[in-house]
Amino acid sequence: MEGWLRQMEVPRDVWEDGTGYAELDLGLAKRWSTAGRFDVFRRLSGDEPGAVNRRTDYGIDSHRYNASVSFAPSHFSRLRLNYSLHQITEETVKDNFEDNHMVAFQLEVAVGKHGAHPY
Repeated sequence: MEGWLRQMEVPRDVWEDGTGYAELDLGLAKRWSTAGRFDVFRRLSGDEPGAVNRRTDYGIDSHRYNASVSFAPSHFSRLRLNYSLHQITEETVKDNFEDNHMVAFQLEVAVGKHGAHPY
């Protein structure tokens, strides 16, 4: 879990935002693992989002959900499939945004010198 607060001065206002996430990783078998993560972003104070103040360019209330599954074919590589759903939850502007879906496939490879292994 992690979180932070931000205070940003803008013309005629000060915006305060907060965000955080929680993540859970589980080992399913020797080479398989899965993970889930939930992110939240909240406007704590300041102007309501609008076209005049461009508040929508710098963060509006939202949630993000992530799920992944990983397979390690060797000690030096990993394959990961990830799905992410990002939803705008800011009441004043959420009808202007559609849900954002993302699917990613990652190949991670370690090459070169590395430390000794305990096995």
